[in-house]
Amino acid sequence: MPNCYLLALSRGSALDRYTNNWTLFSLTEMLRVESGQSFQTKPTPLAPFEIHAYWYLSPEEFGTEFEWRLMFVTPEGDVPAEEVFPMKSDNKRYRIRIMGFPILATGQVSLQVEWREKGSQKWNRCSAFWPMDIDYASSSINTPPPDSNSLPKK
Repeated sequence: MPNCYLLALSRGSALDRYTNNWTLFSLTEMLRVESGQSFQTKPTPLAPFEIHAYWYLSPEEFGTEFEWRLMFVTPEGDVPAEEVFPMKSDNKRYRIRIMGFPILATGQVSLQVEWREKGSQKWNRCSAFWPMDIDYASSSINTPPPDSNSLPKK
């Protein structure tokens, strides 16, 4: 079964052209969104972030068509993202970057992924998750300023 072994939300990234490895910039665990914005209406608001999902496939899964989606797990319940992404690989590792972050819930959120074989109705949840706190603010989407206690001392 496919296994998502890394799930991360970042402000940006760069792909090294020599090593083919990603460098993620400004990993994000806290967001502030404009107050009064509705999260149950369409279209879903997108924050200017990237989601990186790294998958591991066993050899018997090579060439098999899978689908996966984001899941927002909150104390009030689970909220699946509408968009479903295709996944098919002939390699044991499959990496994907999604531009934009759908905000489907606020408060304490655990971002997770679910997968299924194409054509199946049953979703399977992976154990990888990204914890987040999404709160209301009076300005546009941003990340909170760093805690002054966490800054290096001169």
